[in-house]
Amino acid sequence: MESYDEKFMCWARYLFWAEICRNRLESLFDSSENSEEISTNEFIAYSSQWYGSLYVVIEGWEKLELNDAMIDKLLIEHENLIELLKRYRNGVFHFQTKLLDNRFIDFWKAKDNSYLWARLLHEEFIRYFSDYLASAPGDSEQKREIKNSIKEVIGWVPEGTFNDRVRALDELLHEAEALINKNGEETPETRDFRRNIDFARQKIIEARNNYDVYLEKNFKSIRVGG
Repeated sequence: MESYDEKFMCWARYLFWAEICRNRLESLFDSSENSEEISTNEFIAYSSQWYGSLYVVIEGWEKLELNDAMIDKLLIEHENLIELLKRYRNGVFHFQTKLLDNRFIDFWKAKDNSYLWARLLHEEFIRYFSDYLASAPGDSEQKREIKNSIKEVIGWVPEGTFNDRVRALDELLHEAEALINKNGEETPETRDFRRNIDFARQKIIEARNNYDVYLEKNFKSIRVGG
């Protein structure tokens, strides 16, 4: 792979660390029967670790001049949140003498929905990394080898993203179609099988469209009253 990939792997490692922090936050909710059992201090502690690590991922994205339509949209249209998140990161990882420092309060009380923005941005970073792995050169086996090698280097790779599931299903449909074509014989059964393949592909298109709608809906929801 190309020489710039080491820098990308450094970025991916920071994403891995942010993912650990986000998973810890989510496990806090999973371990409680209702949100009222979670103390405010616990939530602040776990979310602050995640927010601080997420800013570093943004910082790396900008330094490496990476590009992606949805991620860039989230960053460009919410530059105010990036600056607030930077100050929040500084408040987390540099000692402060106030319990309710403005670096924290300003991000919590931002006009836009800072939590939803951070969550959506994080998910899109993971989707981008997953797509990056899928675009590696070679056949399926070679791609798996590259993916495993990267996992050994940074300790993690995304698994089971929406795009991963779509790609896996699409690959199965191609393999099924190739088996039918190899046989060469058209029978009522093979024609029915082809119709099922076409139906599955149509469902993939619908799922992609629905996912785009989901993203756009969440993107608009970041704006208060959006």
